[in-house]
Amino acid sequence: MKNKFLLLLTFVFIISGKIYCSDWFSPAIKFGMNFNRSQYSKEHVPEKYFYPPGFNIGISNRIKLNQMFYISNDLYYKFKKSKMHVGFGIPEHNYLTYKTKFIRFSTFLGMKHLKYIDILVGIDLGKLLRADFVLSNFKEPNSEGIREFEITNNVPSIDPSIGFGLKKQFDLVEIESIIEVVYLLGLQKYKYNSPVTRIGDKFRNHGMNFILGVKL
Repeated sequence: MKNKFLLLLTFVFIISGKIYCSDWFSPAIKFGMNFNRSQYSKEHVPEKYFYPPGFNIGISNRIKLNQMFYISNDLYYKFKKSKMHVGFGIPEHNYLTYKTKFIRFSTFLGMKHLKYIDILVGIDLGKLLRADFVLSNFKEPNSEGIREFEITNNVPSIDPSIGFGLKKQFDLVEIESIIEVVYLLGLQKYKYNSPVTRIGDKFRNHGMNFILGVKL
């Protein structure tokens, strides 16, 4: 029994080593910042957009297809905010902020276009964990006039996006690393009826991810 276990363990180590050294397994840890906006319909346009930072952290794997193309798969946690100055339907509040937390999965086709720059095109799919809606006063943003509502059950739980980006590989202190800049164009159309405002907020999520990755 012991010999069989050792034989099985040896076999697992051999297979794992071959996979690890193959073109199908190139893992990395990724983390970075994101900046977002909730793009409203033409019916209600905010007077000004702000871009408060959020953050991403997760894992990634690259599958090499040939000398030019590869597939990059990411699984990551994303906290993001979108903030705007509005003047419609809100008598005593002027700042509106959405705060959301997602588990997201993305798959991108990468193309080595230039010597040091890769082009990324793909999809990014998010599963909503929590969403909050915050109203604050324009003249007194730190006053007790701030009102926050959890809206997790009032918005769609799935958030799909199309992504376009650039990627650069480099060595950081002799560690193979990557930098990515990805624009996410939201496909999900949100409509949230605020408990305070008298309008139906119709918008799509758009954002930029700035990511640093370290290969394992």
